[in-house]
Amino acid sequence: MRLNRFFIPPPQIQGGRIFLSESVFNHAIKVLRKSVGDLITVFDGTGKEYQVKLLDSSPKQREAVIVSVFDGKPLPEPRVYLYQAMIKKERWEWLLEKGTELGVHAFIPMLTKYTELEEKNGFDKKLSRWNSIAQSACEQSGRSFLPEIFSPISFEKALQNYSGHPFFLHCGTSPLGESSEIKPLKSALQQIFSFPRKNVEVSLFIGPEGGFSQKEADEAFQTGLPLVSLGDQILRSETAGMASASILFFWFS
Repeated sequence: MRLNRFFIPPPQIQGGRIFLSESVFNHAIKVLRKSVGDLITVFDGTGKEYQVKLLDSSPKQREAVIVSVFDGKPLPEPRVYLYQAMIKKERWEWLLEKGTELGVHAFIPMLTKYTELEEKNGFDKKLSRWNSIAQSACEQSGRSFLPEIFSPISFEKALQNYSGHPFFLHCGTSPLGESSEIKPLKSALQQIFSFPRKNVEVSLFIGPEGGFSQKEADEAFQTGLPLVSLGDQILRSETAGMASASILFFWFS
């Protein structure tokens, strides 16, 4: 069920008033059948939620007055940084939507050896659309914090800049001939984390449709990233990302 919440960027919240975009105001009036004096709920993407009263507005200035301010829902543990190799547009956007609903903290798209890009330019325009998808997913799911969504980075840069505890999902040959080095994700979690644990950051590395190359797996292993698997089945890239994130949230719940 879709919640009647609207995202409002912090700059549009000034003093005791909120300046509504045309789309938000029209949705409240024409779709939700709200009237002047009615209440709606908005959030600013930083954890704050607002109950606001619609004011009589001119076409050029749509306003609401803040009635109350309250803290939204906290993000689930752990903070998941999803280093996901770029995949085709429809699947990538599905991943953004579902990952936002689950509670992924940040999305970092990677360019790997087997990455297939439909368009190699225009990432600024894509980033705007990606943020819009995440905003809608926050409105629908009741999430109060917008995820961070980054422009694509190289695989090499990702290995140098990950956050917290990394896990590198690999379904190929074991690196450097060490057959024991690829562990089930559950076993790796049992080995690394004891309970209770709070404020944990985890970075998940997920390959593209063709998987990571053997060279990339070797580089990750040599960098110190534990290589893990989700079992014998070969999953689509976006499925592997969501399954891994779901396991992490369940593990820490």
